Amino acid sequence: MNIGRGQLKLSEVETRIRHYNAEKGTGLLPCSKFSLEPFANPRCMDILERIKQNAPDEITNITTNGSSLTEDIVARLAKLHPIILAISLNAGSIEMRRTTMRDHKRGGDEIAFHAVSLLKKYAIPFVASYVPWPSKPLSDLIDMIRFADENDCMALRVCMPSWTRTSPEQNPFDTNVYWPQIIAAIESVRRDVGISIQLMPNMYQVRTMVPFVQGSMKHSPAAKAGFRYGDIILAIEGEPVYTRNHAFGVLQARFQDESITQTHFDVLRDNQPVGLDVYVTHDPAQLEYPYNRVIGKAFDNRWADSLGIHLSDSFEFSSFMRLKSLVEEYAGKRVLFYVSELGQYYYREGMEMIGDAAGFTECCDYHVETLYPRYWGGNVFIGDLWTFRDMAEQTQEWIERNGVKPDVVIAPHTFMNRAGRDLIGGCSFDFERAVDVEFRPLICTQVGI
Repeated sequence: MNIGRGQLKLSEVETRIRHYNAEKGTGLLPCSKFSLEPFANPRCMDILERIKQNAPDEITNITTNGSSLTEDIVARLAKLHPIILAISLNAGSIEMRRTTMRDHKRGGDEIAFHAVSLLKKYAIPFVASYVPWPSKPLSDLIDMIRFADENDCMALRVCMPSWTRTSPEQNPFDTNVYWPQIIAAIESVRRDVGISIQLMPNMYQVRTMVPFVQGSMKHSPAAKAGFRYGDIILAIEGEPVYTRNHAFGVLQARFQDESITQTHFDVLRDNQPVGLDVYVTHDPAQLEYPYNRVIGKAFDNRWADSLGIHLSDSFEFSSFMRLKSLVEEYAGKRVLFYVSELGQYYYREGMEMIGDAAGFTECCDYHVETLYPRYWGGNVFIGDLWTFRDMAEQTQEWIERNGVKPDVVIAPHTFMNRAGRDLIGGCSFDFERAVDVEFRPLICTQVGI
């Protein structure tokens, strides 16, 4: 259950706990993943501690701007292990944060920056985030990368800046000009630091599904073995791996087998083959922070199971096979399939990878179009900022251009919420009424970082 924008009272927490059954998974225990600023609630720590008493093994995920993370708070948070924090510093110095973030809490900028070293002191694993808005010099982004590296951040997420319908009519910058400048700034320092730098949307830079290494967690087995950004994993223990999901599945199976303490990788580095041996112990006491704090069943993440290698999300072959099944329902008819501007590279590569199975497109009059969203955003999954209005307008243009109607429009479902609504509340019925064409969602994995 998600906590809404209202302040949750401790008395309400107690009521929910009384009706919560951890074994059956029934009741309304408050969600342990907070997407809004949790410390805006003055009873936040009391609530977290009470939840932890009732569900001690559940991981707590907190996203915060850091302005409330005094040493007393951080010390209390450390007792909630397993826990991961995402801290939105959005600046490389206290001065820059003071200028750009405008913390409402007095002294919040100093508290937030000091909190980063406290998180390391109390062994709380954390991810930092930064949005390089043009009002800040890119040198500040570099300062942020170095600061996060000095404090053994799990990873730094760089969320590419963008705008939506709430922005001024005049676009504040040209994405095609500014985004490459951000990439250049990151690349200028990436090899000098040990942390993994995650671009969001990752698909903007990594336009392939192969096991491309985004970096490794500091002090992890992978980092000690020498893995670095840009490595491409060709094989694990001599067995070829073809996609990031494939590689992760193999690594996860090996990590969960505690009898396995060594894994050999065949890696392509700067177009040259390299062999790397990763040694791992399953005893957290023999490992270092932050890797040793993300081991355990509660985390269920891609960090520990991959030995600290950062392999960003990728599409699964099942997505393409589901597309095949959908299209074959319309054999002999006209099918229009939409992909996103970023996802088109994955689509083409995936169709090549499935080989002869890609022949399903010959069973009908099959068309692929790139769908461009009007609300361009930073944390982009494949097409997750599309709207049904975008789709209707572009489909109408396609009809006028081709002189015929498609019998069905298919698009990845990732721009829709669980209720089937887009980000402005539209639904598939709006699309179908507007263009008189059936819509079928393709259920597929969301591709994040």
